Amino acid sequence: VNSFCPHGGGDVAAANQPWRSTNAGPAPASVVGFYAAGCEGVMTHHGTAIHAHAIVETHEGRITGHLDSLSVSAGAALLLPVPR
Repeated sequence: VNSFCPHGGGDVAAANQPWRSTNAGPAPASVVGFYAAGCEGVMTHHGTAIHAHAIVETHEGRITGHLDSLSVSAGAALLLPVPR
């Protein structure tokens, strides 16, 4: 996220922006992430304490990357670690 936060201000030239993909339709995916309080703009985007990545199987193979937003269907499973 550091230097590429779209919510942190400052324009980044198109040639220097990270690769992007947008999927307007449903796609099965695994989402992995973490909560990092106090790390906005370094480990998370400004305005959030969550950093998440999606792993998506496509007809061209597996892709993965930072997840800016998502919506989930009814019946989706949320798996959380057991606190120790």
